[in-house]
Amino acid sequence: MKDSLSRSEFSSVHSIFEWHAKKTPDRIALSMEGRQLTYGQLNTWSDEIAGRLVAAGVNRGALVGLFMERSFELIAAILGILRAGAGYVPLDPEYPADRIDFINRDSGATVILAQSHLRARLPAGPATVITAEPSAANNRPADIPFSSKVASSPDDLAYVMYTSGSTGVPKGVAVPHRGIIRLVCDPDFFHVSADDVFLLLAPVSFDASTLEIWGALLNGGRLEITPPGQTSLEKIGEIIKSAGVSTMWLTAGLFNLMVEERLPDLVPVRQLLVGGDVLSVTHIRRALAELPGTQLINGYGPTENTTFTCCYTIPRNLPAECSVPIGRAIRGTTIHIVDEQLREVADGEEGELLAGGKGLALGYWKRPELTAEKFIRNPFSTAGTLLYRTGDQVRRRADGTLEFLGRKDSQVKLRGYRIELGEIETAIRQHPAVRDCAVKVWRDTLANLHLSAYIVKRDGQNVSEAELRRHATERLPEYMAPSGWMFLAQLPLNPNGKVDRAKLPETSTGAREGQPPEPARTETEKMLADVWQEVLGHPVDVVASFFDVGANSLLVTKVHDRLRRLHGLTLPLTDMFRFPSIRRLAERLQKTSEPKPAASTPLDRAPLRQAAFDRFKKRMA
Repeated sequence: MKDSLSRSEFSSVHSIFEWHAKKTPDRIALSMEGRQLTYGQLNTWSDEIAGRLVAAGVNRGALVGLFMERSFELIAAILGILRAGAGYVPLDPEYPADRIDFINRDSGATVILAQSHLRARLPAGPATVITAEPSAANNRPADIPFSSKVASSPDDLAYVMYTSGSTGVPKGVAVPHRGIIRLVCDPDFFHVSADDVFLLLAPVSFDASTLEIWGALLNGGRLEITPPGQTSLEKIGEIIKSAGVSTMWLTAGLFNLMVEERLPDLVPVRQLLVGGDVLSVTHIRRALAELPGTQLINGYGPTENTTFTCCYTIPRNLPAECSVPIGRAIRGTTIHIVDEQLREVADGEEGELLAGGKGLALGYWKRPELTAEKFIRNPFSTAGTLLYRTGDQVRRRADGTLEFLGRKDSQVKLRGYRIELGEIETAIRQHPAVRDCAVKVWRDTLANLHLSAYIVKRDGQNVSEAELRRHATERLPEYMAPSGWMFLAQLPLNPNGKVDRAKLPETSTGAREGQPPEPARTETEKMLADVWQEVLGHPVDVVASFFDVGANSLLVTKVHDRLRRLHGLTLPLTDMFRFPSIRRLAERLQKTSEPKPAASTPLDRAPLRQAAFDRFKKRMA
């Protein structure tokens, strides 16, 4: 066994991991809430899971469903799937049952790996369900043979991740091993070594998890896993400090919250990658000023090019620009900026960004027409390579960095996710009382982003806003559910007969449909109402659900942190979702006489899982 690693000699993600496990079996690979697992133990555990999968008929090129929360089991299961020669398909337990069922059926996975406590939530189907818990992984010797069960190549499928689809249904992006290896092995956009500690904060259904998981495990580093469910800002800060997190990724929205509410908690982080949306220059400047030992990096890229396409190392003396650049193409990536005729534009001119190279996905799962439309033959090469049409409009600045200018279509970015408004509109149109629908994203006076739905009812049909909310949340994940609603006689159209979103009015929030807002009646309700009004920028009906008056999970987390800092309330974050109105939360606080758990007390994970499921299955009224 050689003492140095040349990634070019390895054809797969798991073979690189196995190299580290053989070389340093006693090094800590995973840690979570004080527990640890070594590379050797994780290697043995994943080998065991691979054996179960092969025995169940999983072979090279197959897909295996992954119905798990963040945990040791999740990472062992992913490695086991790859070692069996298969690819994994994330089935997020927090998604509505209809969406989970669609992804499972569309992927064609015949086997699903699940955690035992989640099996009851898995929609019924023909797939065989296997648990990922180890039989005796921690008691088996770590010195297992350094070999994979199944031969693999860099172009073999690693995962299929479903993203929002413009046709009304999610589409699966098929990512090969080479894409992951290109992203985290010998990167040129950040520095990583075996001494680094990465934080797994993203759900595995979000491609930021690709950077977090493999940035650690393919470089001999440690992966600190946050507990399942929504994580409070305070908890993130505690984990950073206690685990010694050196490198982490935050969506632009969560980054803004941390800067506003918990900036000192980010001081220990050596490298902070931020992205998923246009960055706020105000928040970036504040972070640069108060985090002198932290390197900020703007990361840009679609799932179709394996997480990152371009990155920008943000300098301390950030120029007085109107936006933060998305930077340059990372190593192993090809980019071109083209006009409508696919001709390259001159520097300084606007054009569509095309991306290719080793990070390029294999295409869309079982969608050959869409793949042919978006993954086109490279007109600038004779080698037969492909380029992905991102739909993003950019221009190259004088210093060679790229500036993001917007979209060519109705796709939007919200809380790190790329969302096709057409998918939301299609889901809402499925209600029998809806004749037409349009969805728009808008930014309120406090810079919070929201989705609003505009409804045209069928003649003679009547439907309430509350009914449409329930209809939407039963079909869409939380981040795609509109918070603002408005009924219109007809949708505004442009001269071409298409919906003119610019003419859609701003929706109002804060009160229940057709009723005046109910005021606070106790001091506790008034205190909660004041905090919510400060965060949302408008008065809030005390009996309305937070999610019905403009809130989302990020803003709930922000309110939770402010209640602790300003009023000393140390209620579990789960209570914000279990009692999602000012009145219900106030009653919860007043009726509970036992001491609230301190912020440093680990949250009871069972209520957290149940609350997350209940929250996204149907918003509690």
